[in-house]
Amino acid sequence: MINIKNRRLKERKNKSKIKYKKIFIFLLCFIILISGISFGVWKVKDKLFFWEKQTEEKPVYYLLIGEDENKNADAIAVVSLIDNSDGFTIISFPSNTKINNTKEDKDVLLKETLVENGADGVKSAIENLLHIKIDKYAVFDYNSFIESTKFSKNFDFYVEKQMEHTNSEGNYDIQLKQGYQQLSNSEMLAYIRYIDEQNEIERIQHQERLAKSLIRKYGNNFSFINKIGAYYFWKPKESNISSKEASDLILKLINSKEENSNFVILPGEEQLINKNKVWIVNQNELQKTIALTLNK
Repeated sequence: MINIKNRRLKERKNKSKIKYKKIFIFLLCFIILISGISFGVWKVKDKLFFWEKQTEEKPVYYLLIGEDENKNADAIAVVSLIDNSDGFTIISFPSNTKINNTKEDKDVLLKETLVENGADGVKSAIENLLHIKIDKYAVFDYNSFIESTKFSKNFDFYVEKQMEHTNSEGNYDIQLKQGYQQLSNSEMLAYIRYIDEQNEIERIQHQERLAKSLIRKYGNNFSFINKIGAYYFWKPKESNISSKEASDLILKLINSKEENSNFVILPGEEQLINKNKVWIVNQNELQKTIALTLNK
């Protein structure tokens, strides 16, 4: 009789153990399932938030203008930066680009808009051409360029060919030898000014080479040194970019990844119109260039 009771008691205990084990396994599976669903929802929400954040981010466009001795714009570039991006896009414009003067409804060259309508004229022309909004700009003449690049004095650089040019008085205003050398601030200016047989694209390529080399050079410096240098040596002729903004801008360019950055020339082709070389914009390719500024 005692054996039967013990057996029944043992059976009850075993059944209870099995019951609790099943409950434990069920609860464990339930917790794992809920955790998996929660993690999945969090990941989807995070991706949606990231996508939404990315779509909201818009580039800031900076217009940089180089002014020659005749007050024409002979160097024009638009820098595009997105805050959380680790790259940038710089679009260079041939100064002989044909644009439409909407006020007078006639075609003019982009370089002429500076002397006729000032920096606002160049800004409006490029905004109409690219269908973008430019908030910041800076104009540099020869003197202000030299002052603003004093931080880069004695810059090691390879000049790819002999460059010589005489002014109206017959004196050399550009005289650079071919080869690896240290460039002074005035020689850096001479390098980016030099144009051979009115070859606008070659001159833009010079400007891009120098800009890339400077970015690489400063990439070896401590960030605070670059920031201080950019702050104190920012001396454009005319600008609505403060020294602090310029310092932040230059630091972003220097810290950007080269593989995520683009140097492009306004797409188009050169044509001879009334015996003058004129850059005609390729509207189809232009859309691809604008897409680069949006990280697309």
